[in-house]
Amino acid sequence: MARDKHDVVVIGAGIVGLATAYEVAKRGLTVLVVDDHQPGWAASTGNAGMVYPAAGEPMVNPHHMKAGIGWVLTRGGQSPLQFSLLKLPSIMGWGFRALFACTQENHTRGKAAMQVLGADALQQFETYKQDGVEYEEHPGGFLSCFIKEKELEKIATAFSGAPGVEILTGDQAREGEPLLGDDIVGAVQLTEGFTSVYPPTVCTGLARRLLTMGVDLRTDVHITGGVRDGSILKALETSSGATLAADHFVLAAGGWSGKLARKLGSKTSITGGKGYAITIDDPSAKPGQTLFLNEYEAVAIPFDGKIRFTGFLELSGVNMKILPRRIRALRKVAARYLKQVPEGKTEVHWTGMRACTPDGVPAIGRMPKLDNLWLGSGHWHFGLTLAPPTGLMLAELITTGESTVDAGPFDPRRF
Repeated sequence: MARDKHDVVVIGAGIVGLATAYEVAKRGLTVLVVDDHQPGWAASTGNAGMVYPAAGEPMVNPHHMKAGIGWVLTRGGQSPLQFSLLKLPSIMGWGFRALFACTQENHTRGKAAMQVLGADALQQFETYKQDGVEYEEHPGGFLSCFIKEKELEKIATAFSGAPGVEILTGDQAREGEPLLGDDIVGAVQLTEGFTSVYPPTVCTGLARRLLTMGVDLRTDVHITGGVRDGSILKALETSSGATLAADHFVLAAGGWSGKLARKLGSKTSITGGKGYAITIDDPSAKPGQTLFLNEYEAVAIPFDGKIRFTGFLELSGVNMKILPRRIRALRKVAARYLKQVPEGKTEVHWTGMRACTPDGVPAIGRMPKLDNLWLGSGHWHFGLTLAPPTGLMLAELITTGESTVDAGPFDPRRF
């Protein structure tokens, strides 16, 4: 029998929402997860599947600002960063906040906070497996590949002497990964602190585990508004006419969090950053590990019976339109690093919305105006890695008012 009221309602069945529901349910609270699609439908399905805590840093920083201008001016459709001129007015406010936040001081502070938040992420994924969450994992290495000597020298200097890191020449890289092309001038091999997972299986595995824990999971639920009593959100209003009551509500809707926050009577400065992916089934060839295509910030990832290419950050508002020219551009980027782009039986093109805050730091905690509405969003490229620690932080805040990791840097009310 469906409950009239739950302790916690989680809005969003992506990886962050599912991880939050898992941690809350572990603490004995009744939980309802709602989404208008199946679990993991959006960015949680088509991402690169990398769990790499050491890479966590705000993507809003002086280096990316300078590089981004060069990318747009010199690389055309293959630029890692893309803008839609027609959509610029709708994200103008977000853009100005990003410009003001783009300082070295903010980046240093934000990176330190994200590193602490994600420190135990690999262990948390291992804990999922020990608790019966089944998913596909590939704990092999990570190879950052370069086609420009200057970029290689810069990264090699930064990683010099670091444990689990080896600097390779182009020939050494090709010897280990024969799929790499002749333009590769060198690579950085990572052998520690990284794993890759096939994202859909993580979401499916968590959803199945939640059901065994007594969590109520409902799809095809469209939120239209909220019932409020002063600073308290009493219930969600839905398109079916049903209301969903709870003591606490968690908004974990990725790129749609800003729109939903307004419907509920709150606000957050989160926009969608569109990424693209090509997934090839039964490919003619694939690498033995994850390949980072450094100059274009794209990724080639091997999964069971598949290879996936992901890349780009397109600021064009919140939409799910797949632009064929972006898919062509992603294929061209892959061709610059590989001897050939593998062929396969089928090929799936995908786009999804990364949730982007204007300062590059996730937004985790209590939301403005409503005392019992919580937010877990804004992770940019690090949603998969930071989902377990985000869920843990929210569960701790909801149940005790405090968190093991300092929640201050992630406070959604900073905007």
